[in-house]
Amino acid sequence: GASLCDPSADDEVSQVACIAKKHHIYVVFNTVDTQPCADVDSGLCFRHDEGPAYAFNANMAFDWHGALVAKYYKRSIFGGAAWLTQATPALNAHFNVTGIFMAEFGVKFGMAVCFDLTMMPLLKEYAKQGVRDLAFSNTWDNGEAQQTMASFMAGTSYALDFTIIGASTSTRSSGSGVHSRGKVLASDFRPHCVPLVFGVDPPQSEPAACDALVVADVVSPPAADPGTPPGQPPPAEAAPSPAVDPQPWPRVGDSASCVGVVVLPVVKMLTKGLQTLAKRPDAGVGDFFGPGMSHAAPEVGQL
Repeated sequence: GASLCDPSADDEVSQVACIAKKHHIYVVFNTVDTQPCADVDSGLCFRHDEGPAYAFNANMAFDWHGALVAKYYKRSIFGGAAWLTQATPALNAHFNVTGIFMAEFGVKFGMAVCFDLTMMPLLKEYAKQGVRDLAFSNTWDNGEAQQTMASFMAGTSYALDFTIIGASTSTRSSGSGVHSRGKVLASDFRPHCVPLVFGVDPPQSEPAACDALVVADVVSPPAADPGTPPGQPPPAEAAPSPAVDPQPWPRVGDSASCVGVVVLPVVKMLTKGLQTLAKRPDAGVGDFFGPGMSHAAPEVGQL
């Protein structure tokens, strides 16, 4: 596509496109993508400063020519961000939002935003489409010790055999890193830069001390196990878990299939989860207990 770089423009889309073009790199950045109302889920088109419009929490990907190659609209929109538009399959189709792009260096990327990293149907659908590399942005609350962003990325990377390139908001969440097949290639986590409770416990460091550049060399597809004898094929990997049937994404307030199991007693959750697992031989443990226990299936979430 055509480059969106315009050195005379002051909008962030043009500025990011120019950065990608100038440095000959791919850039994925998070922004609010405002689109005009249409005859598609029009009830989700709200009035904003400049009139009615959709306003999506979006990741945009630019190639090294400054051209826009893909968008991703966040699926999990919470009540605190009521001014944002809940993405739906119909809206994604209307605006041609796939979340996937093929880089010119031969790697197929998917994108995700914040809590969407806990949505196993999304990630397994990416895997079915041949995506093994994920560009991920977030403003994550690291207040729960078992649910830090670093642990989520590491666990998801291991469970799905993904490489995740994750960027966290430096003064709100922290935990940027590069994780490949569960291995931590690079990570930056600064607890002193993150409020323990938003609005109550301010960060101990100034924003200037919290920015970080995380760099790592990634091999994609992953190299064979170095312990494999020369001339011998690598050992066969276990078959992947059965694919999850596509379902409509949950709308605001619908937590039937995306509940985060963080307020339940751990012992009770584990007991119920294992009982349910015993009744479902086709399920994998990862369907119930993902990183931070927020990959829980509905049977567990309804405790």
